Amino acid sequence: MKSTYQLDLQDYLNFQMNHAANSPAVKKALLIQRFLFPIIMLALPLFIDSSIFGWIVYTIFAAGWLIFYPKYFYGHIKKNAKKMLQEGDDCSLYGTHELTITDQEIIEKSKNGETRHNWESIQKIVDTPSYFYIYNSNVSGYIIPKSKITQEISVFLQNKKAAI
Repeated sequence: MKSTYQLDLQDYLNFQMNHAANSPAVKKALLIQRFLFPIIMLALPLFIDSSIFGWIVYTIFAAGWLIFYPKYFYGHIKKNAKKMLQEGDDCSLYGTHELTITDQEIIEKSKNGETRHNWESIQKIVDTPSYFYIYNSNVSGYIIPKSKITQEISVFLQNKKAAI
């Protein structure tokens, strides 16, 4: 089965954001950063200003942090990922990709060359509304836009996902 499609910066940002949203390490970092600051803010009036006004101010800051920090956190990840992806010459990332899928392996050809992976080396397949992400390591993989592949490939990947 073969398919040809274009990948651009937005496709790679979507991959990075999906990975960040589902990564246990990122989730743990967000949890710690989200709750540590409000705990400190709520403890400060005990040492600095124990008036009711101090408690109110620190509580407002803590509540604001709890509510708005996740949006800032993921925005920061997206901004840094975009900077990294725009650095240097990433001709191998963007542009036309030709995907060939067989029962034994997955092959992707781009301007920069060809990559091959046996299905046994694939760690996981993530199925999102717009993409299939086929991970060949913890942090890298194939980005396959669902709108650019045939129904046959889509069904094959869903079956492979269930088997992995």
